[in-house]
Amino acid sequence: MGTTTDEFIQQLQNGVYEVDGLLVALKAEYEALEKNDLVAFEKAVIDKQQHANNLQRLEAALIETLKSAGLQSDSNGVEQFLQQKTNNSETHTGVELWQRLQTCFDSCRTQNLVNGHIISLASYTVQQALNVLTGKESSGASTYTAGGKSKEDGKGHSIAIA
Repeated sequence: MGTTTDEFIQQLQNGVYEVDGLLVALKAEYEALEKNDLVAFEKAVIDKQQHANNLQRLEAALIETLKSAGLQSDSNGVEQFLQQKTNNSETHTGVELWQRLQTCFDSCRTQNLVNGHIISLASYTVQQALNVLTGKESSGASTYTAGGKSKEDGKGHSIAIA
């Protein structure tokens, strides 16, 4: 038996709830990274993973609903389902939920990229510090000549030797 329109609308509402939670977790992750708060970071990562898992389950249910209705499992399929299977007020509600879901996903994607850049930069900085301490060559390390010009110099010495 197929999913009713009420169930489909509920799936979209659940999706909005979960993606809002994901965005809150991503913002908490950002704040934890900014403050270098490991406990808050770990909690944010756990929350983020929980919301992501819930969204994967909801996505699978939405795809199944669309396929069982003979529709594509994409944005066009959702819009067609809403136009074909719902009345005017349900269609309006469903379209609003679908748009909110897409907007929130865009915000999540942006916040996740920002967080990823912060983590990448921190990792790079830690690696550079380790390279200095151990005397290993660092990729892309530049030194300066007496005239102030930058030059690539892969040879380095441990801080203990320097």
